[in-house]
Parts: sequence; structure tokens; C-alpha cells
Amino acid sequence: IQAVYPQQRYLPAKVRFFIDYLKDIYNAPGYWEVR
Repeated sequence: IQAVYPQQRYLPAKVRFFIDYLKDIYNAPGYWEVR
């Protein structure tokens, strides 16, 4: 997943939280990789 947003010095908090949420969800190893 890629996120495209305007280059700004500070991102709005909602945007940063949403991007961090997506990173946490999709960065986790798959259930088949967990032992």
C-alpha cells in the first residue's frame, strides 16, 4: 500500500494516525509465518 499526500512540514494528526494504523495492520506477519 502506498500513501500519497501533499508534501508539508507537518501532517495533520488524523492523516498521520491513519497512515500509522495502516502500517501496523499490513506490516504484521501473516498467520502462516507466526509460530
